Amino acid sequence: MTASTRKPRLICIPHYIGSVRYFEKLTPFLEQKYDVSFLLLPLNRGKYQQEMIRYCTERSLHTLVVPRPTPNFLTRHIPFYEELRQARIYKHEIRRLYASGDIRKIVSINDCGFPLNYVLREAQKKGADTLVLQWAVVAPGQQVGPQYVSSNIFRRLVFRYGKPLYEYCRKILLACVIGSRLDVAKRTIGSGSAKKFGVINGQTRDYVAGRGVPLRKITVVGYLDFFLAEKMSKDLAKDAGPREKLARIHGFDMHKKNIIVFSSPYNTKDVTFLSDEEQYRYVESIFTGLWSVLPKDQYDFHLKIHPAEDKNLYRHLASRGVKIYGKETNNFEIIGISDLYIADSTTTNFIPIIMNKDSIFVNFLKLEMVDMAKESYGIHAFVHTLHEFEKLVIDWREGRLEKQYTQDEYIYTKNSLEKIMAWIN
Repeated sequence: MTASTRKPRLICIPHYIGSVRYFEKLTPFLEQKYDVSFLLLPLNRGKYQQEMIRYCTERSLHTLVVPRPTPNFLTRHIPFYEELRQARIYKHEIRRLYASGDIRKIVSINDCGFPLNYVLREAQKKGADTLVLQWAVVAPGQQVGPQYVSSNIFRRLVFRYGKPLYEYCRKILLACVIGSRLDVAKRTIGSGSAKKFGVINGQTRDYVAGRGVPLRKITVVGYLDFFLAEKMSKDLAKDAGPREKLARIHGFDMHKKNIIVFSSPYNTKDVTFLSDEEQYRYVESIFTGLWSVLPKDQYDFHLKIHPAEDKNLYRHLASRGVKIYGKETNNFEIIGISDLYIADSTTTNFIPIIMNKDSIFVNFLKLEMVDMAKESYGIHAFVHTLHEFEKLVIDWREGRLEKQYTQDEYIYTKNSLEKIMAWIN
């Protein structure tokens, strides 16, 4: 391809496999105008980087990788040392990436904290357009969890007075390595250095604007999954052929009613309320409620794990007849051919609501952050007890389950694909 016909370059910056898959769904539309690459950074100390690399390699997605320094046993416990080593690598690799001057767009999942703030600022110096595209729900209560207060007075004092000093020292040391001062604090998505912030809906726009993100920076562009869910729903409604094909692919018995449960992990590094055993028992309790009122000879039960989870955690459910689907499974397909959808607070909730599916939303852990998210989806209420849950399942079984959500244009942005592409372009 000659220089005159070469497409401009666009870089997507995901943070783990979930956002990789969102950008992957968007890539075919972006490639009509851009050469698209995925910039894989060792965020969270590289926790998800290797998984992202493997996934992109398997899918033949073009990647650019910022390496993580080999951990040094002797120095890894020295405060700031490993992070400063990583900062030097960022400085070298990011400046080398931008040296060609042919990158036109950077689309990131966030623009706050180090290194994302730095990566976007360096792109702006080279004239690149910097954008943050919302790919998951941003809702009130996301930072609200069970309030565990340490009984150790010394630890409480260190956390209260030591953390601000730690963050100040970190900021100064990173500035020495990077060569300029920058905001390294974690703040509301969209409040960092990106020039534009594309949000899912009016609800998010109003929420982040209330937390200090300038309105002039925000555009309601919608969510690609709105478009894809509508398309899947229309395809399945045409005739039985597509539905039967997907049933064969995913192992659904269409002679039975199929219930799909989507898990949300509360035992990961990012969200740690439960142990692995408690997480398993939490998900198991959903199936216990289902089995108590739905005979297995008439109903099939399916579990789709979260991208941050491992299928092995739920192997005992598999031995009891639950069909378990990994993170690579197409959510639109398995929800589209299911009869009942069950989950708590997850961005996937948009799919069954767009498809007008029978759904039940649970919060057996009674987490405030889950209940506070209901307005983000248009959900009427989350179920708190097994008794309430079983009652709703019986209502569904008998054909009298009322819709548990409202389809509101304030939440569900129409023509999302068209708006996302126009905003990026």
